[in-house]
Amino acid sequence: MSKSPLFIAALSAMFLLPTIAETSAAEAQRRDGRNAERESTDGNSRRAARREARQERRQNNNSAPANNGNQRRERANNGGGQRREDAGNGGQRREQRAGNGGQRREQRAGSGGQRREQRAGNGTQRRENRAERREERREDRRTDRRTERREERRSDRRTERREDRRTDRRTERREDRRADRRVERRENRTDRREERRSDRRADRRADRRTDLRRDRRADRRADLRRERRYDRRTHRRDARDQRRRDYRNYRRDTRRWHRADRRRTFYQNQRAQRRNMHWLRHMNHGWSRSNYYGYYGPSTRWRYHRRYYDYGYDRRNFAYYDQVCRYNGNNDGAAVGAILGAIIGGVAANDDDVGVGILLGAGFGALLGSSANNFDDCDRGQYQYAMNYAFEHNEPYYWANPQSGIRGSVIIRDSWYTDGYECRAGDAEIYMPDGTYTDDEVIMCRDDYGEWQVSRYQ
Repeated sequence: MSKSPLFIAALSAMFLLPTIAETSAAEAQRRDGRNAERESTDGNSRRAARREARQERRQNNNSAPANNGNQRRERANNGGGQRREDAGNGGQRREQRAGNGGQRREQRAGSGGQRREQRAGNGTQRRENRAERREERREDRRTDRRTERREERRSDRRTERREDRRTDRRTERREDRRADRRVERRENRTDRREERRSDRRADRRADRRTDLRRDRRADRRADLRRERRYDRRTHRRDARDQRRRDYRNYRRDTRRWHRADRRRTFYQNQRAQRRNMHWLRHMNHGWSRSNYYGYYGPSTRWRYHRRYYDYGYDRRNFAYYDQVCRYNGNNDGAAVGAILGAIIGGVAANDDDVGVGILLGAGFGALLGSSANNFDDCDRGQYQYAMNYAFEHNEPYYWANPQSGIRGSVIIRDSWYTDGYECRAGDAEIYMPDGTYTDDEVIMCRDDYGEWQVSRYQ
């Protein structure tokens, strides 16, 4: 690893700064010690010389002021004479001063020589001290340089070790990062591989779902097309059948309406009823050449049930509607007339479920069922006419067939309205000429065509 000079200098200064500070402090202490010794040596010699000079001056000064003072006192005491003496003393003082000046000059010369000698000795000593200090400084500098070099080497070694450790740590971290990146890349590759696999699986599943959805959608479309085709065909067929039914119902309704209208007109035509209806007395009252009983008249063997006589039916006139039955004159049965088939309904109305099928249904059907074996067409016609007449006019009707001897009655008991439709309840009785009888009761209501139909509620 390359080290920059600034970095090395900074590290060296950092490690050498305490050593240099200690060395500078020691050098300053040594220098202060030497200066102190030098000053103490020079200062002692100079102080001693000055002290001697001051002592001599004090001696001279002490002697001169004492003399001057005595003279001043003497002048003060003696006045002007003394002043003259003082003038003479001035000469002495001048002599003394001159002698003192010579002494001082001698002393100064002696002290100067001493000082020069001291200075020479002090100079030699100072030079020696300077040489010693130079040597010491040189030694100190050599020691400092050695110490600096040693410290630099130590600091360099420390720095190298630190750098090596840092480099090792960096290398380790770098290797760790590389290993982590390798592991991460490996994991990422594995994850991406798994993601791609899962994506492919999801895509395959999505494709399968899409294909399945497409197939289902296609199947639904095909089913829908088939259903629509079937619905169209069914609709066309249903519409055709409905049109046919509507047409048949229209024709049936039209026929039924016209038939009901004819029926109402037929039963409301009182003049025709009076013209075609004949009232018969009891058939066992004597012989007669009546056309209704044949040439030999009524049979003497017709005997009815006791109830027939208890109810007083033997004293009533029974109605015989001439247009319903037409005999061939040989007394061998009867045929249903045109009026019975077209107006009353009879056996000719089987295609419309009216006539016999309705009037002889629930209720009165049981009554007719017990006597159906003894009924011929004329008996059925008279019975149907009696039923329609009684319920239409709301009055009892007694009917009879003079050829077969069968007689019956239809009696209306009460009338009411249910949901706007008129309803009536009636009783029917049939008496056979052999002494048997049957009875029954029924509830009938008008339908939308105005015809009487057997009610569901009996």
